[in-house]
Parts: sequence; C-alpha cells; structure tokens
Amino acid sequence: MPNGNTTNDDMTYAKIYVPDRMLSLKVLKLNKNISEVEYGTRWLKEKKSLMLKVQSAVLPYEYEHEFNLIINPLHPDFHKIFVAEVHSFSFDKRFD
Repeated sequence: MPNGNTTNDDMTYAKIYVPDRMLSLKVLKLNKNISEVEYGTRWLKEKKSLMLKVQSAVLPYEYEHEFNLIINPLHPDFHKIFVAEVHSFSFDKRFD
C-alpha cells in the first residue's frame, strides 16, 4: 500500500526467473503453537526450500490461486534467480 513516501503511481512489480529445477517450494501451514514470525524465521534459517508459498493477505481464502511467493535469500540457490522484467503498478484507488 502507498505510504507517506510513495504515491500510488510509483509502484512497480518484478517478474523473476527461477530455473525449473529450483521450483520446489514449501506451502505455509501454521499450527496454533507457532506464530508467523517464528515459522518464517525457522524457514529462513533451515534453508531447505528456496520459496515459501503464502496466502494472499488481500484476497479471501477461497481464492486458492491467489498467493505470494517469499524467496529465501539464505538458500544456496538464491543467486540463480534474477529479475526478468519490471512493470509499473498501481493499487486500486479504493485502497488509498
């Protein structure tokens, strides 16, 4: 979301390239005994998967195809990922 330092027109998103053989990912499944922060910290430090698939915070759970991928910069294959394209982006004005 835009904040005091950015306008709605200043946003961009990047399409990244990940080699097919590196597309294994872990799906975020929390239990009641661990917080998101604890899970994420453990996931980063374990370095077992390059990406973590998490549910979109904007769309309801029913939209199973709407998700975000978090990339682990500590994973040994992180350096093999690169930005393929950058595009301008604007949030829906209703989010302002």
